[in-house]
Amino acid sequence: MGIDAECTELAFKTLLWLATSTRRMAIDGLVEALAIFEGQTRLDHDATVNDALHLVRICGSLVEYDEYLDVVNLTHATVKVRHLHS
Repeated sequence: MGIDAECTELAFKTLLWLATSTRRMAIDGLVEALAIFEGQTRLDHDATVNDALHLVRICGSLVEYDEYLDVVNLTHATVKVRHLHS
C-alpha cells in the first residue's frame, strides 16, 4: 500500500519538523507548523490538515502520538539521526 505524492510530501515535512524540533511538539502545534510556508508572514488556515492524526498515520512506525500528553514524537532517536543525515 503506497501513499500518494501529496501524502509523501506531508510525511516528509512532518518528519523534518519532528527531527529538528528542540522540544516536544503538541499535535496542534505540528499542524500549524505544517501550514507555514517560506516567505509567508501569516499562518495559512486553509492549508492546515483537517485530521491531525492523519499525520501520524502517514508516517507509519516512524512517529507515535502520546494521547495523554497530546504530543507527537519520533519513535526512536535513530530515526532523528537518520532523517537529519539523509
